[in-house]
Amino acid sequence: DDTTIIQAYVAAKNYAKATKMAVARVTADPTSTDKRKFLAGMYLQMGNTQGAIGALQDAVAADPTFKAEGESYISQIKAGTLK
Repeated sequence: DDTTIIQAYVAAKNYAKATKMAVARVTADPTSTDKRKFLAGMYLQMGNTQGAIGALQDAVAADPTFKAEGESYISQIKAGTLK
């Protein structure tokens, strides 16, 4: 499973490879809210709050049913309470 590989790259601080793989997953399945949430979580873990917010905004745009949850995550990130 490529999720495990991506997480290993993040743990090893190999953010370039982790990002490349996670973005490729989203590109391959652009309507997947789960893959966009994973990407957002990965960005957060790397300390890239703007990347996380962008991924969540894209998730909301791709899946309007995710709007309330996505906006909640975004608010928490901006407030510094979701890490």
